[in-house]
Amino acid sequence: MLKPYFSNPMALYAEGFQSFETASLYDLGEKINYKSNLEILEQGHLVQMILDLEKHIYNLRNFSEANKASIKHIQDFVRYINAEKGYLGELISSFNDFSPEVNIFRFEFEKFLNEKNEKNKKILFTECRIPTLLENVKNKINEEDFAKEKNKLRTRIEKNRKSLFEYTDFLQKKYSSLEIVRFEIAFPCCNENERNEFIEKYIKYKKDFLYFLIKRQFKHSIVGHLWKFQPQQEDGYVSCHVVLFLNTADLKKDIKHHHTNDKMKIIQSRWSELTNDHGGFWSSNSRFKYRCTRAISFSNNNNIETELKKIVEYFINPDYFIRLNLTKGTRSYGRGEIPRT
Repeated sequence: MLKPYFSNPMALYAEGFQSFETASLYDLGEKINYKSNLEILEQGHLVQMILDLEKHIYNLRNFSEANKASIKHIQDFVRYINAEKGYLGELISSFNDFSPEVNIFRFEFEKFLNEKNEKNKKILFTECRIPTLLENVKNKINEEDFAKEKNKLRTRIEKNRKSLFEYTDFLQKKYSSLEIVRFEIAFPCCNENERNEFIEKYIKYKKDFLYFLIKRQFKHSIVGHLWKFQPQQEDGYVSCHVVLFLNTADLKKDIKHHHTNDKMKIIQSRWSELTNDHGGFWSSNSRFKYRCTRAISFSNNNNIETELKKIVEYFINPDYFIRLNLTKGTRSYGRGEIPRT
């Protein structure tokens, strides 16, 4: 197991980063492997690479030839790339999207790996070529387009955060008692060429699944819901995090499903049926590490306020660093509607 980072290394170098930029990916992550049910950190060494790259790129952005510390940072970056070149190649083939900094590195690194000589043959990977790669990255992060892309991502994250907080605040104020049921549905994707087909299939499964939960199984007690696609994990699975909000005052109408364990069995069975037993499922009652409390009934007090804040942060904060790369026009998350009354 890789040693955890308890904060983003960038936070050690400058103030002014927003909370979603300095929050630890290890703290936001979970320990799960849908395929073999091993207790391993979600994203594993990929998260470690992202954190290291963010630190190195931040140092590169402030490079000065007159500064001895800057020269050492470059040397450290060169050694890092040379040592991790195999793992860094995963950034190129990943289904995930990353921060503007890491995306620039990924784009330049792919060009670097595929560079050809005058005979149209790939140039060998050598340490002496890496400084040129770093110079290209430095030039890109100092361009105006980089700042625009960074601000665009920040604006989108803040917009999503505001939307989710408004929705959860509405539910908290409207209902005196809620039961929060959290779980993840996962589906495997084998190779990069199947990406669009995979996303389309997953969206259909998810749509049919939510229809079953909202319009049929819990139609009498459900008062709200959230869902969010998570990044592709190292075992090839992509998960979708789902939160159901049930009004405990109306739970007696869903008389067959009083207990959380019963609900989870029904939910898991339906997902398995829809995906022909290919889908993975992880309930918040599992034995694996989970950031928030298990599904439980809360009254309208500080307990639910804290729980809802954790849910929103988990949904939104990691997006700055890593998120599923969806085609334009495809939604990465959704929620119920606030009545216009």
